[in-house]
Amino acid sequence: MRKLIRERDNLVKEGEIMFIEYIDGFNNVLHKTPKIGYSIIVDPQYGRSFTWLTTPITEIISYNRFKTENSVYIIKL
Repeated sequence: MRKLIRERDNLVKEGEIMFIEYIDGFNNVLHKTPKIGYSIIVDPQYGRSFTWLTTPITEIISYNRFKTENSVYIIKL
């Protein structure tokens, strides 16, 4: 289990962390590695269920730090 931490307020979400690529309004693909344009998703389940979903990544600052449209996040083990 990993932690997703939002820098501005130290909000912590724990669980399985993956990256989601939206193909269109109905289809998406989950990835284990980040890419600009993907969103960070915590606890993805079949269908559209999840614990947390960020806005799309706009910058990969380091291997575990990402800037999204709204926030900066860090992923920790």
